[in-house]
Amino acid sequence: LDVRAQPSKGLDALPARTWDVLVTMGCGDACPHVPARQRLDWNIPDPIGRGLAEARRIRDDLQQRVRTLLAPGAPGGS
Repeated sequence: LDVRAQPSKGLDALPARTWDVLVTMGCGDACPHVPARQRLDWNIPDPIGRGLAEARRIRDDLQQRVRTLLAPGAPGGS
């Protein structure tokens, strides 16, 4: 997943709607309420301060989870 052209956005930039799936990263921060039919907490470690190999492992894990989520038949999938 190439996110280089995707700037970070605040929640205020999201359209007001109920989302099919909301994924939180398990950072332990309080999450504001965002309406969603399904909520998933993936508990992904923060790559900041970790070595390049660990950051790549986290990236690859996240990529696989997104691919699984978007697979046909998966909640939120096509």
